[in-house]
Amino acid sequence: MSVLVYEITKNISSFQKFRIKKIIQEVLERSLTNFLE
Repeated sequence: MSVLVYEITKNISSFQKFRIKKIIQEVLERSLTNFLE
């Protein structure tokens, strides 16, 4: 039971990290294009 919960939380955290990375990347690209224009 606890192993299942551990696996689920592990997957969620990695998924959140992936999303955060994507968001940061988008924000950086947007600010870069704004800066260059």
